[in-house]
Amino acid sequence: MLNRNLNLVYNFAKGAMLKVAEDKKKYEAFLQKIKQSFGDMEITTLKELVKNISLSPSVRSGDKDKLDPHINYYEVGLRDIDDQSLITIEQCKNKKLGPANPYLIEKYALKENDLLLPYRASRTLKVARVGNGYPAPLVTNASVIRIEMYEGTSKDLALLIQAYLSIHYVQMYILPARNRPPEPPTSRELISTKRLADLPIPKFTNELVENKNFSDFYLQRLEIENKLLDLVRNSKYLLTCIAKDEEETINLFLHHKEKLPELQRNESNILGKLKELLNELVLLEEGCDKPKKFPYYS
Repeated sequence: MLNRNLNLVYNFAKGAMLKVAEDKKKYEAFLQKIKQSFGDMEITTLKELVKNISLSPSVRSGDKDKLDPHINYYEVGLRDIDDQSLITIEQCKNKKLGPANPYLIEKYALKENDLLLPYRASRTLKVARVGNGYPAPLVTNASVIRIEMYEGTSKDLALLIQAYLSIHYVQMYILPARNRPPEPPTSRELISTKRLADLPIPKFTNELVENKNFSDFYLQRLEIENKLLDLVRNSKYLLTCIAKDEEETINLFLHHKEKLPELQRNESNILGKLKELLNELVLLEEGCDKPKKFPYYS
């Protein structure tokens, strides 16, 4: 029995040591990749650039006598974003929310330029930014990681950090191993806030992007990317519909000829629109430049 326990301890310790060695190897490879991409910029960690990285508690918790049934607030998530990955309340403004604790809403209300990431891992991580001018305080729930910015953080600096967190190889480093392609994602895997806090990142500052209009440059690229992703998603849905219709093609022709003229007119219109779209995409592809480094890194 003693020998068995000793073997278990030995195997556990050996596995832990191998994991530490593997993590160190991945860290060094990631650090090398950053240095190749960003030249001689000083490398720091994400926690050094931001005020806090955490999960937000529910604002509807606590003693019932402290909950206000009339308080106005919005609860947002990563589905509540526009084409520039900015948090919007359009989808959640009519959502009925329960009584909330005013103290918790004031304490955990999202601030302008805060960044939001999913807590549960997926193949890619959406990174959203909080804007301003909302009619009521915004809060989020425990399914979202909040990166809280220091007061005085410029919009351009927040966008620079957002752009960094959206880079593919950075996300592959953040994601739990079982969620990195080609492994299938699992909803049980969670993003580590500690790993996120310790993430190596170039030492971005307000001065680095001051008067350089990074926001215009980045947001236009982000909008193009999101619109193309929407196009891909809608195309997949249309393909599913077409595949379903294909099963009915012979049956329609043989037994429902009265429906054919209208179907053919509709499908001729669809075909015409698809040809126009393909022509536009060809023009868009021809107008794309080869990838360049961001001008602020050189």
